[in-house]
Amino acid sequence: MSKVLVVDDSQIIRIQLRKILEDAGYEITEACDGPECLEQIELTSFDLVLLDMYMKNMHGAEVLANVRKSHPSSSLPIIMVTAEDGTEAIVQSLKDGANDYVQKPINPQVLTARIETHLKISEMYRERQLMTRVLAHDINNHLGIISGSAGILRRRLNPNDEQESNLGFVKKIEQGVLNVTAIINDVLEMEAIASSKKSVESTSTKIDDIIQYLDQTFSDMASKKGIDLNFECDEALRLHLCKGNELNLKVQVFSNLLSNAIKFSASGDTIFFIVKQGDGWIDFIIRDSGIGMPQELIGNIFKDSVATSRVGTDGEKGTGFGMPITKKYLELFGGVISVESTSIKESVDDHGTVFTVKLPSYMESNSYGNSQI
Repeated sequence: MSKVLVVDDSQIIRIQLRKILEDAGYEITEACDGPECLEQIELTSFDLVLLDMYMKNMHGAEVLANVRKSHPSSSLPIIMVTAEDGTEAIVQSLKDGANDYVQKPINPQVLTARIETHLKISEMYRERQLMTRVLAHDINNHLGIISGSAGILRRRLNPNDEQESNLGFVKKIEQGVLNVTAIINDVLEMEAIASSKKSVESTSTKIDDIIQYLDQTFSDMASKKGIDLNFECDEALRLHLCKGNELNLKVQVFSNLLSNAIKFSASGDTIFFIVKQGDGWIDFIIRDSGIGMPQELIGNIFKDSVATSRVGTDGEKGTGFGMPITKKYLELFGGVISVESTSIKESVDDHGTVFTVKLPSYMESNSYGNSQI
């Protein structure tokens, strides 16, 4: 039996909704205002919430915003209940994460039909999540066997002329395992962020720590391709702090951007990592003169539903999930990302890509505290 939380400051409306929904076979819990709603959601796992738009203690929009901090629309559907139709408030609530709305006076058939629809969608999402985790677990188990067997085989082979081709095949197997593992990890990362199962702490990070990490991590990679890495940042600015978890900024954000710049650049190119102080923001600019991107790809690069993976200048392969993950983490930290690019086919002499990341500076974001996002 699905559990529905009915939130309304009118006892008459709550009684009416309880009667309709209990007759339809749902288990009902009531909340008389916003604070009680938030408390109930904290204590109990509900399948759907019916939320009154206008309440005295706390407006429905404020309640919605608080719930969506920890419960995405895919896992906890919220249907707004309102006496208005087509108003700006309804449109805004849908943009802010409400799944649907119903009007007063309430039509029982319309209400139950919409509840049933959203419960089915939510169940489909949960089944997809489960399937993703099961597949990732089972595939990882087999990849471990393949990787271990390839390692044993490589140690048994001698790197002489006769067995050089066999070693090459073993290395391809090992690289294939690494590629598939990277894809699985990226899919799980996306699922964890989307379902709010991954808790990301909103702290601050010193700019110099980011630069030092990227320099140490990517200098050799760039050097092997004959690419120069140029970090530009005032010494005073290096000591400044920007908003964002240090590990996530280093690995999921800037490592993705810098590794992509190296991947699509060629020998003799220079990649610039530039940090500037903006008005309340810290601007991070990653500029390369690589092969660039066609315009149709630029429009899809941050979408996890569109395949955007391409082969690098040395045949490097990717998963296509790096940029969507980067954008999602930046949004969690209150940051934004933009991209400009000209492909080598569009301009042989002037091509390349510029990513600009804007993160709140510490002074501007200090009021957030170390909250959980």
